[in-house]
Parts: sequence; structure tokens; C-alpha cells
Amino acid sequence: MDTGGPGATATVIVTPDASVLLKWVLPGGDEQDTDAALALRDRYTGR
Repeated sequence: MDTGGPGATATVIVTPDASVLLKWVLPGGDEQDTDAALALRDRYTGR
């Protein structure tokens, strides 16, 4: 794996699928993995 040399940084790209996006905008405490989806949203938006 090429790390780009000294001082290089890694970029992580996250592409949420539709089920994650729906958990961001629709209320639903009974859905599986809602907490994980909301934690991802908070990291994505910097909250």
C-alpha cells in the first residue's frame, strides 16, 4: 500500500445508503441501528 510518503494523510469517504439517510430525517425509535445512523450523522455534520 502506498501511503504517499512522510506527512501524508488518509481520507475516509463514507457513503451512507438510503436506509441511513431515512433514519436521519424520519422519527422512528424502533428501527434497528438508529443509534449508529445518528452517530454517523453527527460525525458527518460535525455535531
